[in-house]
Amino acid sequence: MKKLFPSVAAVLIGLAISLVVTTILGENPITVLKILLSSAFGGWENFSYSLFYATPLIFTGLSVAVAFYVGLFNIGAEGQLYMGSLFLTCLALKFPALPFPLSLGIAIVGAFIGGGLWGALAGYLKA
Repeated sequence: MKKLFPSVAAVLIGLAISLVVTTILGENPITVLKILLSSAFGGWENFSYSLFYATPLIFTGLSVAVAFYVGLFNIGAEGQLYMGSLFLTCLALKFPALPFPLSLGIAIVGAFIGGGLWGALAGYLKA
């Protein structure tokens, strides 16, 4: 329970600050909170979209946590995510006629290479 409290407190403090800012901007904070909750948890479709958009960020955060656990500090994980996505998209658009399994494999390898090259730049500068 002690480990859960800081996370819950951080979420509640962030939510409170956001609602104060919306009040300063002239919006009703209760209406904003209702829209926020109904947009994220208002039904299966809304919840699935929340998971769809959150999954890449969750895995990016996990990659930072794993690196931090072994003593490395990776500040460029979001850039690696974007560069990997860019390489994946470029390869998928470059070879649209390939069969699905081959296209998927090439796109995933391209994403690894794109993110790896972006991370290698920071690694080179640190070394």
